[in-house]
Amino acid sequence: MNKTKTLKTKEEVWKEYLLESIKQSEEDFKNGRVMTIEESIERMRKKYEGFNIG
Repeated sequence: MNKTKTLKTKEEVWKEYLLESIKQSEEDFKNGRVMTIEESIERMRKKYEGFNIG
């Protein structure tokens, strides 16, 4: 049996990545794994010294 690998185009890979990211975000939201914008900004400030928004 000859199995041939099919190469995906960049667009197909991107779409697959995007759809998987959306699916994961929906699951996170349903399971309460969310944060406010303020929490996100604070996390970024801790992670990246000098990070500043407005």
